[in-house]
Amino acid sequence: MADAKGFSTYDDFLAAVDKFKDGFGVVDGEDVQKQELAAFFSHVAHETSC
Repeated sequence: MADAKGFSTYDDFLAAVDKFKDGFGVVDGEDVQKQELAAFFSHVAHETSC
């Protein structure tokens, strides 16, 4: 299994999201927000899985 470094807790996630100037998953409508978050988590899962 891949070893996550520095991005393994909910608080770490919130700290990273805070760095986006215009927010993260907060623009357009609810459907677009869900798609944006799903794409992000899919990318993270792909990059951190063996």
